[in-house]
Amino acid sequence: MADWLVVVGVSMAVMATVGLIRQAAWHGHSLVLFVLPVAGLHQVQENWEAYGRLALLRVAGLVITLAGLGLMYVDYRENAAIPPVSGQVVSGAADITSSPFVRSSEAALLMARGEGHPLTGRLHGTDLKNSQVTLVNGVLTVHQGDGVLPELSVSLLLNWPTASIRERRTLLVSPWEEGGPEIHLSWTPAGQQYPETRIIRNGYRLDLALAPRDPGGFNGTIQLVLPDQTNSYLVGDFTARTNHLRYRDGDVDAGFDHPDTLAWVSEQYLQTQFPAGVLQNVEVENVILRRAAGEGRVEVRLTRSDGGRERRQLGLEKTPVGWAVTPGSMTAGRQPTAEPPPPPKPPAPPGPDTSVPLTDLLVLAPLTGSELTVRESGGRERTGVLTRVASDRLWLRLALGAGSAEIAVDGTLIDSLSSNDGRRWQVAATAAATLPPEVPHGDPAEPHTPYQVLLGRLVRVTTGDGKTQEGRLQAVEGGRITLTVPVGAGTVEYFHALSDIVSMEAVR
Repeated sequence: MADWLVVVGVSMAVMATVGLIRQAAWHGHSLVLFVLPVAGLHQVQENWEAYGRLALLRVAGLVITLAGLGLMYVDYRENAAIPPVSGQVVSGAADITSSPFVRSSEAALLMARGEGHPLTGRLHGTDLKNSQVTLVNGVLTVHQGDGVLPELSVSLLLNWPTASIRERRTLLVSPWEEGGPEIHLSWTPAGQQYPETRIIRNGYRLDLALAPRDPGGFNGTIQLVLPDQTNSYLVGDFTARTNHLRYRDGDVDAGFDHPDTLAWVSEQYLQTQFPAGVLQNVEVENVILRRAAGEGRVEVRLTRSDGGRERRQLGLEKTPVGWAVTPGSMTAGRQPTAEPPPPPKPPAPPGPDTSVPLTDLLVLAPLTGSELTVRESGGRERTGVLTRVASDRLWLRLALGAGSAEIAVDGTLIDSLSSNDGRRWQVAATAAATLPPEVPHGDPAEPHTPYQVLLGRLVRVTTGDGKTQEGRLQAVEGGRITLTVPVGAGTVEYFHALSDIVSMEAVR
């Protein structure tokens, strides 16, 4: 806005000055008087009709210019007085927003004083006291407060699963670097119930180290300086827990309202209900917490040292000393239901006798819809679902990629067939040689067939059942034609008896 005011004001002043000079030249007056802002005032007063409007326009331009310069000065003072704050960065932005405090000697002195001491710091203008640290789901959180929602907290989205940290791991981030973990600074303003959160993606300084301590936590040290207005920082050594339990003087706070508290109380109770060494593992499967009613329920799976497993349900209630198992509330939980036995396979459809050679393909008709494996005389095998049967051929539906395709298998090429239930049929030579009576045997080239001229071309075949198919004509022999049809990345061969063909024409 300030920039536009300056541009408009200067433009108006220049245009008015040019107009005054032209009017002075027309009336034969001195031009120098109108170049200087005030020198031509007397001349304007004596010749107001000639110079008045242009003089007012120049004054207005000068006023607008001065107003724009004043706004620019105010913006500059405000930006210089307030350190830049790193918030949510607009997608695609690459600006690094930091503050003088991050790189100041004051921050360096605070880091040096706190190194090697218990964790301390200042978050949003409040000194950190009795803080606790957790590492859950890859998020390292330092929080302060007894409520479910902490009064102060800072969370580092490290994306470090606890199971993956098997040795000391470090992380260094400089204020001018990008790609560091996102940081969430949260605080609860006075008089409000819910916290506010500021997201910081860059401009901060971080020196972090974590090392496994025991199955329930990690030892760590941190130096963190944030570029917020209140000069927040953290420095010192800490112990990070891998759950949401709260601790008081080193002991678990049983009065903290959280599902992890109910799970811990239930595990401690079960250890007292079995002889020492009997329980090998206690796995909490489900926790229901009704905070308003002061009650809850926990379902666990127990593994005994003898290998036995069982489920138990426990009811819990909130007491003056914290959460506790309600006496007599432990019951047997839902036991794993046995998987139902698989339904019996339907009996195979009756088919031809496998003890004698197969002389007629039509006897396979009862097996339509069953899966067959066809072995040709050349050794090639095809497995598919039998869809149709004729006296001289059969049709199989084959799975191709995500779809399927139906192919015809000439009976003269079939050597044997087998089903998925173990039955097998040997095709007799009489069945393999069966051809429609109206198609005579002859030379494979069959020069008298008019389809010979279409060999190698893309054709459209129409059969007696009204179906059409396009493909490349590969062969005309043995009383049939062979078409190759592209399917996926390959091709599929189709066979049609000459007696079934009504017409064949070239596509192009």
